[in-house]
Amino acid sequence: MNRKNLLYAFLVLSTALAGCKGETKPSETTAEQPATVEETGPVRQETHHIDGDFQVNGKTYHYNIMIASCDTMPTVKDESGKEYYDNSISLRITREDGSDFFNRNFTKHAFKNVFSKGFPANYISRSILRGMNFNYDKEDDHSAFFFTASVDEPEVGGLECPIEITISTQGEVSYKQATSLDTAPQTEGLNIDPSDDLDI
Repeated sequence: MNRKNLLYAFLVLSTALAGCKGETKPSETTAEQPATVEETGPVRQETHHIDGDFQVNGKTYHYNIMIASCDTMPTVKDESGKEYYDNSISLRITREDGSDFFNRNFTKHAFKNVFSKGFPANYISRSILRGMNFNYDKEDDHSAFFFTASVDEPEVGGLECPIEITISTQGEVSYKQATSLDTAPQTEGLNIDPSDDLDI
C-alpha cells in the first residue's frame, strides 16, 4: 500500500471512530419542533334559537328567543378562576300579520332587582344570564305572555336564581323570583323546547 492509500485509510478510520462517539451534528430533520399550545380563553355557551306560537285573548302570536354569548360584556370567573362569557338574550313577539308586539334585548342586569336577600351582594358580577324559554307551566293561562329565565353562577353546582317573566297585553314587563322549589321554573333545559319531547 503506498503512502497516499495509507493516508486515505487513516482518514476513513478516524471519521468512523468519531461517529461511534456520538459526536454528530444534528440535521435539519431532527431539529426540535415547537410545542403544541392548547387554545385558551373564556368558555362560550352555544347559540340557541327557540320559537313557537301562543294564544293570548283569542289572538295568535309568535315568539322568537335568541340566546347568544356577548363579547362586549365583562366576562365572569368562577371560584377556580375559570372564565366565562356572559349571554345576551333577544325576545321578539309578533302578531299574526308579522308586526312587532314586543321586541327587547335582555342581559342579567334587567333582573338585578329580583335577587332576594339570600344572594350575595356581588351576585350580579359573579353570575351569567343562563337562558330563557316559554313558561310551559302556565301554557293554559292565555291572559298574558309568560316566560322563564335564570341568572346563575356559571360553575356546576353554583347558585341559581330562576325568574318568572310576565308580559301583559299592553306590553308591560314584570319580573319575580320563584319563591319555592315547587313553583320555580326549571333552570335546566332553558334552551330546549319541551314540546319537542311530547308524544303527539
